[in-house]
Amino acid sequence: MKGQYELEPTQGSPTIYSQVVSGSGVEVVHNYLAENLSNYTLNTLSPKLGALPCLIPSYKGNSDIIHTTAELGTRGFTASGKNLLSIHNYYYDERYLSSVRDIKRRLYYKHIARGANVAACKKADHIVTVSNFLADIIKQEINPKTEISVIHNGIDTQRFTKKKKNHEKPRILFAGNPIARKGFDIFKAVATALSHKADFWATGGLQNHKQAHSDHIRFIPKVPYSEMPTIFQESDILLFPSHREGFGLVVAEAMACGQAVVCSNNSALPELIDSDLGGLLVNSHEYKDWVKAVETLIDSSHLRQEFGNYNRHKAEQCFGLEKMLTEYQLVFQSLKF
Repeated sequence: MKGQYELEPTQGSPTIYSQVVSGSGVEVVHNYLAENLSNYTLNTLSPKLGALPCLIPSYKGNSDIIHTTAELGTRGFTASGKNLLSIHNYYYDERYLSSVRDIKRRLYYKHIARGANVAACKKADHIVTVSNFLADIIKQEINPKTEISVIHNGIDTQRFTKKKKNHEKPRILFAGNPIARKGFDIFKAVATALSHKADFWATGGLQNHKQAHSDHIRFIPKVPYSEMPTIFQESDILLFPSHREGFGLVVAEAMACGQAVVCSNNSALPELIDSDLGGLLVNSHEYKDWVKAVETLIDSSHLRQEFGNYNRHKAEQCFGLEKMLTEYQLVFQSLKF
């Protein structure tokens, strides 16, 4: 089914085949492309298969362009057409690896995942990164010879939109997997400290809720992506203390829904949230600093509204879906000719 932003292909438009891992924001973005570009076909892989790129079947089709992600390596590349990479994240530099406590995960990132990323970037005909942060880190870490374009992820701002809230207490939302990289331990500590002043909600992502249990957090049962706008619209503040984001899709979605945001001042997040205009950026890993920032917004409905209005406007101007679709079409056309 095609989307409401569908762009008509121009004469001689290339055919695009996309292969990505399911169950994350990467699938969401590539699905937007498939819904709105009539010459675009999407195939999703299971996360287990995506973790071992060597098992991915070789591409045997005849599409003009293969559009995939660097994590999948070069297995799905085409020899007869062009290969385009979209890079949505990067966890393989020493600065980030040194912070990964799980030894097995660190070894996997360093000796398997990084190799697939490097090989794909070296062989790609063009690279798109979803943030300036990622463009810089790919240049520093891999230094590919091909051109790199930055195309921020797009949000359907007609679905992710503002809605009036009537709550007895402000609602603070955590959206994503409740894992260490996303800073769920910080969210949990803030909820413990401020549960008397606000309600704390969390989505579970792909992870088991039992591993992140807290008496101070209401976990939202798994919902389809089509219902996520309602989750954001029923919340007042997004708390997103992630330690590394290639873009931060949930932040952009919260912005489109007119939420104030408290997030980390690292990686790509400052490209989304303008400090003291759309939210509060926190540099510290100390729980008390996060508590202070969130409490500032809990105590000021005026500031929440001001930040939310600013974020809605920025989301429309900078992260609209039509803008992303148009920019990708230009890249596709440039590769064809």
